[in-house]
Amino acid sequence: MRIISSMCLLLLQLSPSCCVSRDHKVVRLFARRPFQYSLPQYYPPIQEMNSLVSRLRHKGLYRDEHLDFKEMMAEQRKARGKGKPKKGKLLQTLLNASSVVYSWVEQCDM
Repeated sequence: MRIISSMCLLLLQLSPSCCVSRDHKVVRLFARRPFQYSLPQYYPPIQEMNSLVSRLRHKGLYRDEHLDFKEMMAEQRKARGKGKPKKGKLLQTLLNASSVVYSWVEQCDM
């Protein structure tokens, strides 16, 4: 930093007198030390907050009604048999469904 400020002062001494006012302003700006400040934190720590809330919810100290509703709906859907089939079980479920429909059609024809 000292090298840059000394170079700026040297340039100030060597600059012609007609451009001194404009150049001097730039040299003064670069000769100053930069401001020491920390960048502001614009965004809240979302990941940390989510992990804390999920831990509190797991221990029963926090109640998230929306997540409770989503879990309840998923349980009801699974109870009705609407969930995704397990990997490799799709063909088996399709065959079972077709046999159920076929047996239902046979009962209706009788």
